[in-house]
Amino acid sequence: MCGAIGALVALQALKTTGEGKCIDLAPYESVFHVLDEIASAYQKFGYVRERMGADTVNVCPHSHYGIKDRKWIAIACTSDQMFERLAATMEQPELASSQRYGPKELRLAARDGVNKIVAQWVASLDCETILAR
Repeated sequence: MCGAIGALVALQALKTTGEGKCIDLAPYESVFHVLDEIASAYQKFGYVRERMGADTVNVCPHSHYGIKDRKWIAIACTSDQMFERLAATMEQPELASSQRYGPKELRLAARDGVNKIVAQWVASLDCETILAR
């Protein structure tokens, strides 16, 4: 991916300026982008992350959820503000309170419960309704 983007940028420069560009690419760098924090967590802490399906270690909710009309939707709340908007969309704003799941740390600690709440909500609606909300 990094090589392809570099080649496209070099071609655009050639087209625009008439001068080509040299692409310096280290193959391992693109692998580290895909691995997320796995390599650095292992080096620093010796931590080996197990499979999590569509979940990720530092975000919750972050998964694929089955919808009423047998389709799937991906939901990822990468910040407390995004979760607050999701809770409001679900018409359950209390979920985003500091006593429930508002802070990311509380959501991560209660990952299964949060995923269950989101899964139940999306399972009760069809795709068109969810996307409209």
